[in-house]
Formats: sequence, structure tokens, C-alpha cells
Amino acid sequence: MENIKISFKPTEKNLYEIKSWIDYPESSMSTIYNCYKNNSLIVATVYDIAIAYYALNIKEVSVFISLAEVKANLRGNGIGKLVLNEIEKNLQHSKIKTLYLYCSPKESQFYWKKQGFDYFPENSKKNRTDKVEMFKLINPVLQIDNGISIEGEEYLEVWNDKSCYVENQKPSWKWKIEYLNAESSILKVPFVFFGDRNWKIRWSRGSTILKESDYKYFDRRNEVSECMYIEKMPNP
Repeated sequence: MENIKISFKPTEKNLYEIKSWIDYPESSMSTIYNCYKNNSLIVATVYDIAIAYYALNIKEVSVFISLAEVKANLRGNGIGKLVLNEIEKNLQHSKIKTLYLYCSPKESQFYWKKQGFDYFPENSKKNRTDKVEMFKLINPVLQIDNGISIEGEEYLEVWNDKSCYVENQKPSWKWKIEYLNAESSILKVPFVFFGDRNWKIRWSRGSTILKESDYKYFDRRNEVSECMYIEKMPNP
């Protein structure tokens, strides 16, 4: 489709245009308007007429996609993907590491999967939530590496439940730690993971455990609430 423009500064006129075609205006417009006021409403236009939008909630290190919609008669033309690509470009090299969302309706998960989103990890009981929650990493972070050799390495391990429930069990995930330099406690790229704050986390060097606890106790200075996040290792 030609003549599409992506605007990070939509107009009030665009709000009225969106209201005229969105599926659920009564429940959606308050969120859309709040995002507009917070400069986090992204709109696609053709000849200055709004045809799609993303309503974003910008958090500490992530962006929550509150709502996203394309005008009904224009769906299936790649417009939503075009807007998403521009959002990701705009966030490159920023403090934002990931996008995340709840799939509503649940069937929309198949669309988001095509856009590169993955599911939140499950807990050990596989009953973490009724919501379908998904995320997409958009800037460099530590990568899961369950096959790493621990000899002489520093690494993080996470279990998908509380410490008291996973005694003597193997970790669910592992990450190799790399620092900015030999004297620094700042990671070369941060650790980001959409685990539960009650899950067990362990920091080790080789076979020596440096620190372990449920994540919520791991570093009380950490003010990021939406996900597990470490950019600087705490005191052991």
C-alpha cells in the first residue's frame, strides 16, 4: 500500500479518525487518549488520515503494547508490521530492551508470533496465568545458553519456581555473564527475562555460588518492575 506515513506525533484529528473505526471505542479510547497525552501513541496515516495505531506504555527498560489495531478494511496488507518496524527502529540503541503484550483476543497470538514475539516462560506447574503473554527482544541482552561449560565462567541460573520448591532440581535456564571490563561489575549487555519475581536465581563462578535467592531478594536496589533485569551485578 502506497503513501503510508508513520507518525510519532499524531494530531487530535487523528484521534477522532481512530475513534470512528476502532472495534471497541468505549473501552479503548481512554487508553488511546492517555497514550496520546504521553507522546506514546504511534499512528499510520494515508493522506494524513489515520488507518492504524499502536498505543504504548513506556516503562523502565521495556515497552508494553497496550493496544494495536488496523482499520478493518485495510487489514492483511502488512500495515501493522510496518508500524511495528518503525517503532523498533525508533527504539534501537535506547535503554528499551524489549516489547511485551497480552494477547487479546487470545487468537491474536498467532499474528504476534509471526512478528517475532515469543511466549513468557511457564512456571513449573504450567499455570502461571490465564493470559497469553508475549515479548520480543529489540536490543542486545544476555542470551540463554543452557549448554555452557561452567568451568572458570561466571553465569546466572534461573529455576521456574520458588527456591523452596526446587531444591535439588536442575536450573531451567542459564546465561553466561560478560563484563564491560575486568574491573567492572557492569554487564556488557544486561540480563532481561520475563520470569516471575518469586523464582529462584543463582549467580556462580565455576562451582562456587556467589549469591542465590528468589529474584525479588537478589538485588533490592533494582527498581525495574516489569521483568527480571540486571545491568550491574550486586554485592555477593
